[in-house]
Amino acid sequence: MRQYPDLIHWFSWYTRVSIELPIQFEEESEDAQTATAVYADRQNGDDGAKMTVRAIGLPVGSGSDAYRELAREVLALAGHRVMTTKVEEIDGWPAITQVLQARIDDQEIVRHETYAQAENVVFALIGVAPISRREQYLPVFDRAADTARLVLIP
Repeated sequence: MRQYPDLIHWFSWYTRVSIELPIQFEEESEDAQTATAVYADRQNGDDGAKMTVRAIGLPVGSGSDAYRELAREVLALAGHRVMTTKVEEIDGWPAITQVLQARIDDQEIVRHETYAQAENVVFALIGVAPISRREQYLPVFDRAADTARLVLIP
């Protein structure tokens, strides 16, 4: 009997990031203007999750810790409560992952944010799911960050 994969590999030319997500995730949108790709678990309807991947170009001469500054700015937003923070590497580049709890449109959510900096680009991987589904989706978001490859093409 043929066995089908549980994960699918996604790559966006706009973000220059590849990640692995469960097979039920689909590409929801890509935007060349903002270098953004959004993947969504539509099988679970409104209780599903989304993973947004974004590449943010930095001006020449920007510091090597812009990814940390971006993470700190998100923490300063009203209504965000830190659950965990971890300094790590993503594809050999410095990164920080933070898991937050927040309220958006009267819904409690969990946000799994990974920010990595490769040369003059900050890459953001942001997973969002209802707080009631955090046990299901946090491992999915961890896997996406762990498998992320940051493709630098001149």
